[in-house]
Amino acid sequence: MEQNIYSMSIKHQPSPEIREFLTCYLLEAASDGPLSLSTLAAELARRTNGDLQPSEDDLRAAWARCCERGWLACSGEAEPARLTPEGKAESARLREAHRTDPHGHVEQATELLFANLPAPDEGEVLDVGTGEGRVARALAERGYQVLAIDVDEEAISRAREQEDPHSDRIRFQVADVRDLARSGARFPAVCSSYVLHECDDPAEVLAAMCECLAEDGSLISLDFAPNLAAYVSGAGRSTFHAFRALAEGDWRHLAPRLGLKGLEYRVLGCGSLVTARRNSTAAPRHSPKERRDS
Repeated sequence: MEQNIYSMSIKHQPSPEIREFLTCYLLEAASDGPLSLSTLAAELARRTNGDLQPSEDDLRAAWARCCERGWLACSGEAEPARLTPEGKAESARLREAHRTDPHGHVEQATELLFANLPAPDEGEVLDVGTGEGRVARALAERGYQVLAIDVDEEAISRAREQEDPHSDRIRFQVADVRDLARSGARFPAVCSSYVLHECDDPAEVLAAMCECLAEDGSLISLDFAPNLAAYVSGAGRSTFHAFRALAEGDWRHLAPRLGLKGLEYRVLGCGSLVTARRNSTAAPRHSPKERRDS
């Protein structure tokens, strides 16, 4: 039976970012002493409190790469492997190659977000998880009418208190996008900025965002890229925080199930920009709850 996408916990589908990270992490973990593939999986789950649960294929691919290139000395997956001098050098090289400013990508990603929006006269844009309204105000400055929502009442209060010459173009509202989807509200564009990785069930929230799209509407999501750059730069609140975000494989797995077409996933340092459009030939839509119950 196919997994219900609306109860998807954070389990990454195969992706280049995850495999690259696992290679580096495997080399680091082996520097503390010999370990086996099963030990690696258990330790990774423990250290991330279950936030990072890569597929068995990804784990095996990283393990095989390290063994084949002589970075690990091992006789088999079930046997403990030890780090070689070449592996230690490769770990250092990978870290240096991906060291980056954790915030250096934000400006570039934000400009790409604006570039993927429809024209301002096509209707009100929905900003999901607006926080204190940074993206909403930038949209208003560019001539957009914006409905900016967040479940955090204090954040919305702070957003309303900020003076802005274009505040008449923004409606700040305490709301959950899942409730908005059930209400039948539709928008020509729905955007979010660093929201999905904070959700306990990102697939359900993403489904609601898609429900809020008008036919052929644009979806734009900024978030962490769960990759080596995020790991080595310490992006997020903890070492593994960025791995709460959806990887490219997750997006490509979910897109057809959510009625999305033309999906593009772009990595910008430790961040990612995802753009897609609502498929006008998608099946009739229902609320996420209705789909769960069907």
